[in-house]
Amino acid sequence: MPQEGQKLSQCGSSRDDAVSRGCQFDIMSFSWLPPACYDEALAIEFAGLRGWQYFRDENRTTGIPRKEVALGQYDLLYVSTEYHVLHCTYMWRKMHRAVLKAAPIDGYIGEYNHTKHCEEVLVGERTKDLNSTALMVMKVSLLWLLRQVKVCSRLGSGKDEMAAALMESLDCLGSLRYEVKRVR
Repeated sequence: MPQEGQKLSQCGSSRDDAVSRGCQFDIMSFSWLPPACYDEALAIEFAGLRGWQYFRDENRTTGIPRKEVALGQYDLLYVSTEYHVLHCTYMWRKMHRAVLKAAPIDGYIGEYNHTKHCEEVLVGERTKDLNSTALMVMKVSLLWLLRQVKVCSRLGSGKDEMAAALMESLDCLGSLRYEVKRVR
């Protein structure tokens, strides 16, 4: 287990940096992640739920093959509202699985604002029609830090101790992530 404050790796600030550092592109979170933060089984499960479509333009006229998207080379993509909803559930499951395994948690799912955003997506007005033409923009963002969450044996002994145990974290890894922004 790494010592507090120890940096294990970073994915850099570009696709080339990420590839050269051995990072993996996670198509469901649109993030470059170090291998320790990539949940391949979960990514495969979610990517296979639907015949997801990705587009270059807001009107969804120019499609991009999934294999191209999986290379992590696009700074801007458009997807359906349904994709965005399932992206949120994917991120929550990914975080929960990481906590249970005491695995590193990337800065995208570790960011509380993303959880609040997903809550709005799941219960908000804009997701009433999953087949709507509402689009999401995936846009490259800055480097994020990751944290290693310690799962302690005392987790089940009370809410305060559980919160304290989850708050004990180590700076761990860096990831390049994409912002999600509603355009319609």
